[in-house]
Amino acid sequence: MRPSLRGWLTLLFVTLCVSCGGGSSGSGEAGSGAVVPGSTRLGWDQVAADTTELASLHFVIYIDNVRKELPDAACSGPAGSNGFACEAVLPAMTSGQHTIQLASYIVGTVLLESPKSAPLVITVGGGGAITAGGSTAQAAASSPVVSAPSSVRDFVTSDGTTLHAAVVAAIAQPAALAVAGDGTMVVGDRHGTVSVVRNGANDGTALAGEGILDVALDPDFARSHLLYVLDTVGAGPATFRLARYRELDGRLGERAVLLDGVPASPVTPAGALAFGTDGRLYVALDDGGDAEGAARTSSYNGKVLRLSPDGRIPADQPASTPVYAGDLRAPRSLAWDAPSASLWVADAAAARVTRLRTRDRRTTATVVRLPRDQGPASVAVYRAALMPQFAGDLLVTSVDDAPSILRVRLTDAGTISTTEPLTLLGSGSIRLVKVGPDGAIYALTDDAVLRVTPR
Repeated sequence: MRPSLRGWLTLLFVTLCVSCGGGSSGSGEAGSGAVVPGSTRLGWDQVAADTTELASLHFVIYIDNVRKELPDAACSGPAGSNGFACEAVLPAMTSGQHTIQLASYIVGTVLLESPKSAPLVITVGGGGAITAGGSTAQAAASSPVVSAPSSVRDFVTSDGTTLHAAVVAAIAQPAALAVAGDGTMVVGDRHGTVSVVRNGANDGTALAGEGILDVALDPDFARSHLLYVLDTVGAGPATFRLARYRELDGRLGERAVLLDGVPASPVTPAGALAFGTDGRLYVALDDGGDAEGAARTSSYNGKVLRLSPDGRIPADQPASTPVYAGDLRAPRSLAWDAPSASLWVADAAAARVTRLRTRDRRTTATVVRLPRDQGPASVAVYRAALMPQFAGDLLVTSVDDAPSILRVRLTDAGTISTTEPLTLLGSGSIRLVKVGPDGAIYALTDDAVLRVTPR
């Protein structure tokens, strides 16, 4: 049961204090300008209804807008006029001036984080001494109203757009994401669980597989509640499984296996799903650890398949085969771009994304090589009205665990014009990027779903 939120958002009276391992200790107001030597601790007063509510809180510190956990934070009672007394060790920082802020959060079905406290400017000397600067010892109280949590530093793009990222769901090791028109999110993780996040509730269904590779929603999901999951099953070797489920109240049922038995790579299986504007389901599978298999027309490995939503071969598919395109190694992501009638493929085995287009029943492939040395982990195309300056841009994440999304601007000829890393400091590694029906950019980290919007 979620704890009461009556008082958990308020942080008051941030101070710096000294803890010298058995020596005398004291405290200095943040605005005093005193130099604080030795092991420094941060103190604050935390409002909570009672000790039960207090125990449900976790604390983070933002150092220059970079989020860090405070795992050793401790609060004691009884509560004073300003709340319970809390303190934690100030994390190590480089010499120079820094701005710090505090926030508290709870973890329930979703992660809810308070607004940050007012900033406190401190200076760290070469010997570890800290000077607290500012005009007051009080970090202004945050309003006790639950709002979208802010965990990641804002970023200003080269064309002046300020991007703001907020944590909208806490999911351990998410690997796949689909967003419905009503804001419902379907998240698959590396443990084989599919979670449906809707109206603050997070319900998970564990599938008997080895890990989710991708999820896709039926184009009429609001009515049908059908969704598609690509995962792997078995071991030595593992094989791909494409299954359709019906979602009801956050749980998955009525499983229908549409494709199975195709060998997956024994090292790191890769696969992806996407619905096209033609209503067909596109399925990308890796080469199964056999590079030559990608060239064999008789094999589904290393291919993009085009299927009807029921898993059958569409009547308009040439040569009565579901194979739409081939010569892939480790496809991790598919993104359909309606205006250009293009399907983009992110192949992690090469530093490139590939644009597939079909004309007169023939599919052509155009390779776009990326500036990053390591391969792309995901690709999305921005076409929403929320940020018109992003129209037609590619958004790419990398397998190198970077805390950024690479924005790729293309010329009319389809070659790269400019690139720009959108660095979300404090997010950790960005694993996957998607564009939602609401025009927001969604990104997966190691433990959360981020929603990125303009300020």
